[in-house]
Amino acid sequence: MTLAFTSKHPFVPNTGKNPTTSRWIASLSNGSTVFEDVTPGIPSAWHRLRSYLKTHNLKLTNLRLEAYGRRITLVPHATPEGVIQIDGYFYSKRQHALIASSSIIEWHDVGIGFLKNNQIFITWVSKDGSITQEIRDYHDGNLAVMVNSAL
Repeated sequence: MTLAFTSKHPFVPNTGKNPTTSRWIASLSNGSTVFEDVTPGIPSAWHRLRSYLKTHNLKLTNLRLEAYGRRITLVPHATPEGVIQIDGYFYSKRQHALIASSSIIEWHDVGIGFLKNNQIFITWVSKDGSITQEIRDYHDGNLAVMVNSAL
């Protein structure tokens, strides 16, 4: 299983050079940092990260998003004193379409968030840089959420 442990990995989007791209950046409990890569022909980096964490008995300690000229940093899993603040992290993409009489208008969002008390607090960033927030109820089996106690 491959993960990108450097932003220089050939399939990690360079959000500094190309503001029309996005990537998440995850901090792990062993001090490593993993960058989202979009390597063709293999499962998504989010799903590979989940497997890696389980295999190596690690936790996700923080998640950041660089998307369309914006940077979002989430609440750390625990305080420096070790007090647990949140239960896990969320990452997903979504697409919307509006069918008009003469065209179809599409827009895409990427979102990250955190899980606390069975609610997911999500920040969505659209390709135009606009930001919206949402709160959803958490349900077991949601593949967009990595729950640290389940890893």
